[in-house]
Amino acid sequence: MGRYSNKLKVEIISPNKFPVMVLDDFYNNQQLTEIWHDIDGYNLGNTRMIWQDNSNDPNRAIDKRGDALATNSRIYLDQVYHPEHRYMSFILLHYSKLMTPPVIDAYKEIHPSTRNIENVNRDYTMISYYKDKEKYEFHKDRATHTALWWTFKEPKGFTGGDLVFKDNGETIECKNNRMVLFPSYYLHASKAVELKDKKVIGSGKYTVSHMFNINT
Repeated sequence: MGRYSNKLKVEIISPNKFPVMVLDDFYNNQQLTEIWHDIDGYNLGNTRMIWQDNSNDPNRAIDKRGDALATNSRIYLDQVYHPEHRYMSFILLHYSKLMTPPVIDAYKEIHPSTRNIENVNRDYTMISYYKDKEKYEFHKDRATHTALWWTFKEPKGFTGGDLVFKDNGETIECKNNRMVLFPSYYLHASKAVELKDKKVIGSGKYTVSHMFNINT
């Protein structure tokens, strides 16, 4: 068995109040290596231009004053890959594991609001990178269900970056290869990342966000 096995490790956080599903060691060794092939490629040469850090990005959640609640950099993968070319992204290839029976069957049982996960028919994916002091204030997503997956270079080069839920008061630690799945209307925030060594490039937190919708 490698460090990341195929067997899913499922935990339900706050089962009686705004429950959240946590899946550890989500991708196996080969899948994780291939996903990092994507991430490293997005940080090479001119490819780095696809990262967006514009605070006026309309896809960012905003406060009542219209200011962005997120201070991270992003790549919207569905803008990078034509629908016919999604197979070229390991991230878009492997996340289909979320829609397999072991995950769906467990998730739809945690709360009445999660039962419609099997009816989603549209999704989009983005990568976020959090460097020193960057965070995401409390917000809800414009989707039906949200899945967040974390990864970072080992050894872990930062503290913070944990996920906080306002409705149930839970904090979920940012662990490598951890997937978190919850209804998108939950208010959630990402704590600020504190880099241990600011001179080490790329030592922050990567979050891959999958947003699932039901379009009629």
